[in-house]
Amino acid sequence: MSKWLLSIVGVIFLGVMMDLLYPAGKTNKLCKGIFGAIAVFVIISPILSWDIDSAFSNFSTNISLDKGLIDARDDSYIRLITSKLNESGLSNVVVEIDSKIDNNDYTINNVYVDITNLVLTDKLANINKYEVIASCVTEVTGVNKERVVVYGQ
Repeated sequence: MSKWLLSIVGVIFLGVMMDLLYPAGKTNKLCKGIFGAIAVFVIISPILSWDIDSAFSNFSTNISLDKGLIDARDDSYIRLITSKLNESGLSNVVVEIDSKIDNNDYTINNVYVDITNLVLTDKLANINKYEVIASCVTEVTGVNKERVVVYGQ
């Protein structure tokens, strides 16, 4: 607060000194206008700095909370999908989820399943593994089968 008052006094003192040095004519009006704008900025600067500081702190807090929520939810879904696939006879798959939070709603864009190291049990030797994977992912997450991307092999 004292720095702010000191800066206002300094601007007023500088304004008086500059008024003695301003040239006559149209340039005088221009210089006074520029100096007036600077004086107004100095006077309202504490108000601007409070709003900007609180906005940035809230923004960064929201980003870190959103990222933490997304990661936690993604990890939970990945564990459930992997468990469901293991129960269905498909093991050694790698699941990744592309998701986001919009207006406090968690949405899954795509689910990626890497089957490069897939191991099938004997009972699943003659099945459509892509269909089983899509069904398991849809059952766990509720996303459409079109959003399940299976790659590898």
